Amino acid sequence: MSASCWVRTGTERAADVDTPDVVDRKVKSLLNKLTVEQFDSISDQIIAWANKSENERDGRTLIQVIRLVYEKAVDEDNRSEMYARLCRKMMETISPKIQDDGIKNAEGRPITGGQLFRKYLLNRCQEDFERGWVAKEATARAAAAKASDDEAIKVDNEKTGNESEFRPDDYYAAQKAKRQGLGLIKFIGELFKFRMLTERNMHECVKKLLGNVETLKEEEIESLCQLLRTAGQLLDVPKARAHMDVYFQRMRELCKSPNVSPRMQFMLQDVIELRDRKWQPRNVVNAPTTLAAVHEAAAKEKAAQESQAFQRQFTMSRGGSRRGASVEPAPDGWVVAGGLQPRPPTKAGNLSHFDKTSKASPMAMDPSSVFAGKKDSKRKALTRTNASYHMFSMLSQNPELVIEPKPSRAPSQKPSTDLDKLEPVPQRRKLQLLPRTIPTPRRTPPPTAEKEPGGAPAAQMSEEDVKKKIDEDVKEFFVVRNLEAADANLTALTEEDRFRLVDKLVSSALEGKEADARLVADFFSRSASRQECSPDVFEAGFTLTVELLDDIAIDAPKALEYMAIMLKGAGLDKDEERLKRMAEKMMDSDLLLQLVSS
Repeated sequence: MSASCWVRTGTERAADVDTPDVVDRKVKSLLNKLTVEQFDSISDQIIAWANKSENERDGRTLIQVIRLVYEKAVDEDNRSEMYARLCRKMMETISPKIQDDGIKNAEGRPITGGQLFRKYLLNRCQEDFERGWVAKEATARAAAAKASDDEAIKVDNEKTGNESEFRPDDYYAAQKAKRQGLGLIKFIGELFKFRMLTERNMHECVKKLLGNVETLKEEEIESLCQLLRTAGQLLDVPKARAHMDVYFQRMRELCKSPNVSPRMQFMLQDVIELRDRKWQPRNVVNAPTTLAAVHEAAAKEKAAQESQAFQRQFTMSRGGSRRGASVEPAPDGWVVAGGLQPRPPTKAGNLSHFDKTSKASPMAMDPSSVFAGKKDSKRKALTRTNASYHMFSMLSQNPELVIEPKPSRAPSQKPSTDLDKLEPVPQRRKLQLLPRTIPTPRRTPPPTAEKEPGGAPAAQMSEEDVKKKIDEDVKEFFVVRNLEAADANLTALTEEDRFRLVDKLVSSALEGKEADARLVADFFSRSASRQECSPDVFEAGFTLTVELLDDIAIDAPKALEYMAIMLKGAGLDKDEERLKRMAEKMMDSDLLLQLVSS
């Protein structure tokens, strides 16, 4: 390297590290690598790029990262759930130092951190949702204008013999707009599942799509079906059952409308039947999963196939070869199983072989004689004495196991003579028995102390099982209203899962009455005094609901008062630093702090 060559300085390298092109390229690369297995590591790197807006006053880097994540989510609807989880994690862990001076709350303060991220994301979703498939309409008009040109090209292709299918660029643009429109609807439903949208927002979306039943477009019908398939189960709750019944009544009317195409009618009917089946899909949709789960499923499938093949082969080997085989009696009148050479059937009434049965030979007891062929016909048959000999032949190989048999008659009686003059049986060595001793009593092991049910470690449950158990416990809590039973349900959970119960109790109490909030506060006070829930657990459980408290207060005006009651019950009013950190996650933080301190 010569002394006069140009060398890039550190200042010049740092000047373009965070340029929009670099951010765009890096974040896109990370999103392409995002999988279920690498979710934690890749998402942390994406959040690190978003946190580069800490030194900006307009949050432009954060806006750019949100745009990239949003475009990826709506374009890949089969992975919407994973991108919605990414957005939830970004909202919870993004730096609170990020702010936009142009976006302020009702008090005139700039919105920061996770609330700013949520506002950016939801504004983008709302704009595209209200706009609809504009690209589809524009391309449809352009396609109509070029219809004559397309027809001319088609006729020319037929004359020249070119059978290639002609697809204008407008067609692909319309298909892309449709794919992204349905992807947006599914992404909105997944955001609602992660509690980034409220039930009020979702009902507004459904009402907009079902605004005019008579002039409803196919675009709106397909979007409606997509939204209900994604989030219909969470919307179909007892308190909103009346609204859902009205929605589905309008959908049944659309199924009978002559203005709706058959394709849309069948699509609506599928969603109606889905609700009738308690939202259980007919066919399970494969969601993104890990490679380990894929290998495990493949191994189970292979094992099942091998088991079926072995069972099929085993069944054929036992019954397939003899299937249909006729069993004929032998000339002497006996039926012989397993004969290798078939015997000619006897004629009816033929008694010529009746008196030719050999009676001098003793009855054969050897199992091998049943399956023996002609070559083994001279094998010496076992008499009764020989059979007895073979019964004890194994004992003769181990002399120490032989026991002297007792005589079958009195000593004074003489043994009977053997008329058949059987061969003498070889003498067996007698077993040398030891003198009889008194057996020592068997010592029974002392009974082991049974473990108490409470002392046994709780079985590890999956996240879905934990959520299901918590939902059942919360329903039971508000019905029974027993603090001891609720305390038992809390201690049955692990330390890592107790914040979920706190979150569920808080969110349920905000939608109820003041008595419910005070009941939850008493339970929190009891748990805090017994040190069953640490302040960190309470903070993690309350934070999830505090972030959405501004939207909840629109539907429940007393939500702030109920939240203050429960915060006091948990003892968080005594920890000013923790309480202030939680209150900063909502816009009207001063009012919440004032209610808690009062």
